[in-house]
Amino acid sequence: MKKRYTKLITWAAVILSIATIVVLINNYNSNKNAEINSRYYQGLISRVQKLDQSLDKIKESEANGNAVPEFDVLLDINFVNDFFTTIKEQTRGFPDVDVLRNDFTLFRFEYANVVRKQLESNEQDTEIQLKVAHQIKLFLDELPEEYEDSTLFSDQFNAAAQHIKPLIYLNF
Repeated sequence: MKKRYTKLITWAAVILSIATIVVLINNYNSNKNAEINSRYYQGLISRVQKLDQSLDKIKESEANGNAVPEFDVLLDINFVNDFFTTIKEQTRGFPDVDVLRNDFTLFRFEYANVVRKQLESNEQDTEIQLKVAHQIKLFLDELPEEYEDSTLFSDQFNAAAQHIKPLIYLNF
């Protein structure tokens, strides 16, 4: 009888050890994914801040009719758009960025038309520039400060993404 309990206790210890190892590995992977997602999210915030700064430079250059700041904005829009693709490919558990990536792609094409129009007419459309700057600021302001693997983060991220929707239909 004593031998039977010894085998049972040994098997229970082995099963508990295996379960503990599985939980520890899963916890490690989860923490590693959260760390990777956090780094990519900070990169996204940085790129959107750079876009915002480029939009601010347009206001400064309105007087001299220089089109270089508009090209800088267009490049920054491309960088943000490309970064969404990188996030999609390199992260797991990050909120779905497909819709936002698509909206930024459409915005990129719309903004390219704005830049082309300015080059053809040599005039800036300040109304469109203000609209773009305002929507990007709203997007940036509503983005959560730090990445969290939570429903609250996803909800805040998706709410901020709604500020990009008006930019896919820039009026000419």
